[in-house]
Amino acid sequence: MHNNEEELAAVEIQRLYRGHKARGQIANERMQTRRRDLETTAATTIQARYKGHMQRDIFKHDIEFHRHLKKEQEASNKLKGKWLGYLTRKQLKKLRVEHEQELLAVKQAAVASLLTEYERTTSRPRTREDLYRPSTIVAQELLNDCQYAQSIALSYISKEGWA
Repeated sequence: MHNNEEELAAVEIQRLYRGHKARGQIANERMQTRRRDLETTAATTIQARYKGHMQRDIFKHDIEFHRHLKKEQEASNKLKGKWLGYLTRKQLKKLRVEHEQELLAVKQAAVASLLTEYERTTSRPRTREDLYRPSTIVAQELLNDCQYAQSIALSYISKEGWA
């Protein structure tokens, strides 16, 4: 019986040792699982923060880019406005010159018509005496006739509202 007690004692020791060893392995596995969980959580946290940092950085650069783009567009619009204003003023000046030339042509035609009418109605036949009179006297008479015709033409133009 002694042998049997020893065997039972040996089995009990082995059982306790194996239990102790198994609990140690389980504790070790739990610790490793916790460590893996902590490492995973830490890695996830680091990755999340890094991604957030990168997204904020990208967003910041996008905002700066859009601000710069907006300033460029404003400058471009300003330049475009100035250029179009310059072209418009240039075209307007050309149209004014053309209009003034047309108006001048109309006025000249009216004056020429009035002068022709005046010459037709007031011209007297030149005589032989006119040929022998000093040219300064003849020139003075012609100048007086032209001044008179010009004053009539100007009065007609002011009545018509051309001036």
